[in-house]
Amino acid sequence: MNAKKFTFILFVSCLLSLNLSAQAEKGQFTVSAGVGLVPTYMADRATTNVIPLSLSLDYRVTDMFSLSAYGGYTSATSREQVLADGILVQYENDLLVVGLRGAVHTDHFERFDLYGGFMLSYTMPQVMEIQLGENAGEPKELGPSKDAPYKYKKPEAKLLPSGFVGGTWFATKRIGVFGEIGYGISLFNTGIQIRL
Repeated sequence: MNAKKFTFILFVSCLLSLNLSAQAEKGQFTVSAGVGLVPTYMADRATTNVIPLSLSLDYRVTDMFSLSAYGGYTSATSREQVLADGILVQYENDLLVVGLRGAVHTDHFERFDLYGGFMLSYTMPQVMEIQLGENAGEPKELGPSKDAPYKYKKPEAKLLPSGFVGGTWFATKRIGVFGEIGYGISLFNTGIQIRL
């Protein structure tokens, strides 16, 4: 038996040995780690350098309401573009998102938690221009262009409100798998949730 099969069987055995009641309680903390399946730059046909990753720490204020601290990171590189002066460039965007989330939960299901809410996030993009070709210069942080014929604004950090809906299925009392749709570090996230 190889190491992967052994690890999988051990993991499943541990899950099945735990209590299967999954009702959340007031005062409980939960940690969620997720990956984004639909990057926010998909419409631009950018290449993903780092898949969208997210981490949140939730606190159940009441049985049906939680507050969360959220963080996410992703990196993508644009397609090649030819500027008006003939220079071939790509743009690399590293995006960090931190925020505060509030969610309302249902208590109708014993092992399944449906929720929805809002997030107020602070998005921090860092965009680098990478020149390509024989006369390529060093990568530089994107800033306001002083040269005609193309002018653009420097990407700036800003507050961004957004909403989300999701659900978590708890295989055990403490460990669950979640899926979520909403605007954050990705349009669709999935991952593991652990109750502390």
